[in-house]
Amino acid sequence: MRASRQHAPIASNARGTALRTMRNALASGLFLARRTGRIALLAGMALMTCAATVLAEQGGPLFMVAGVPNEVVGATIGFIGNVTVSGQAAESALRGALVYTIAWIPVAAILAVAAIDKGVSAMTARISRARGIPSGATALSRALPEAGALSLAYALSCFASFIFRLPACNTSFVEAPWALACAVIATNCLLLSAIYLISSCIASLTRAPLLSAFLTLTFHIGALLAYPNAYIAGSAPAIVWANPAVCLMHTCSLNTQSMLLGAIAIIGALAIGICCALMYFACNHQEACQ
Repeated sequence: MRASRQHAPIASNARGTALRTMRNALASGLFLARRTGRIALLAGMALMTCAATVLAEQGGPLFMVAGVPNEVVGATIGFIGNVTVSGQAAESALRGALVYTIAWIPVAAILAVAAIDKGVSAMTARISRARGIPSGATALSRALPEAGALSLAYALSCFASFIFRLPACNTSFVEAPWALACAVIATNCLLLSAIYLISSCIASLTRAPLLSAFLTLTFHIGALLAYPNAYIAGSAPAIVWANPAVCLMHTCSLNTQSMLLGAIAIIGALAIGICCALMYFACNHQEACQ
């Protein structure tokens, strides 16, 4: 009885120490995510995609589209630009504002691999290990803030593009579907964060940057290339919904008939949670085996 009472404070202190080290690591990661170089990169990406969306010519661009984009909004999949559907001008503006989401997918994957590779070899990671912070906590403290920064830059770009697209579609700001826009963009942010963390997880497991980049791009871009034909043929298996890039093809085209937007958001959140757990335990296991 006494032994159990003695072990209880020890376990409590261990949990408290782990929480403090995680909090300190996350604070360090937030500081790294706010560095001028990383902010400039994300801001430049946001400005370029916003400008490209606003300056797009009528009828395009179209990426990975399956279906007829100028008939009914929500009846096709893919990334559809400046295509206005009669009677659905506001929805067309929102759909067009999301067209360059396709450019954010490889950016998220590459940035994730680069961040993990740099984080493993960085002096801050060595200092964290010397202070007793688990490698898993260090990896998460680097991945989570940068995934959040990426999502924030993406969201700002999409909202700015949507605001500029509304007058071009002869739609007032009062008539704009703001609730739908917020829901879709928030879901896309979850899916982009999932893509970032899936890529981070692969990089943490392989510890080989080139192999990690190849695997992540094959997983995400390969799905974009293969899914449209399978969608048209009706032969796409249900497992494809586990790929956030496939989900983005539906949300960006406002095609959520096969699966509700809330269910897609849950998929993104589950992918984030699973990848965080895998990264944490895998990095700690690798540290223990060294």
